[in-house]
Amino acid sequence: WGVDKTPIEVLDDISGLITSIKEDTQDIHEANTLAMPIAKKEYLRRTPVSATFPTMTLLKYLNDPENGFGLDMIESIPELKGSGPAGADQMLVYERAEDLVELFIPMEMRTLPPQPRNLQFEIPIESEIAGLVWRYPLSARFGYGI
Repeated sequence: WGVDKTPIEVLDDISGLITSIKEDTQDIHEANTLAMPIAKKEYLRRTPVSATFPTMTLLKYLNDPENGFGLDMIESIPELKGSGPAGADQMLVYERAEDLVELFIPMEMRTLPPQPRNLQFEIPIESEIAGLVWRYPLSARFGYGI
């Protein structure tokens, strides 16, 4: 984005992912969350939709409920940077709902007693994460090469 795509083409990329979720699930699921690397969200925040309306940025346009994107949340996830095919940045569009996505945490984070080491104290921490479960995989889409 920003080098080889116009702001309208960026909106088309996002809209295409949202539409593909609706089409593949026959309008049962609708994306309400967009996640992307920090730099890409900053690009959306500072780039105007067109030269005619310099105060309407891509981020404002996506958040506006009248434009039909249906996004409740646009978030930054640093781990999406360079995690796509051939090291490309990627974005994730999905329906955020408790019955669709679940993170299993069998052991919450807990601290153990402080341990003296040299002239400092170390505090060991334990935690376990079993994984993330997508109950309906068609309710999410990755977009690559953004």
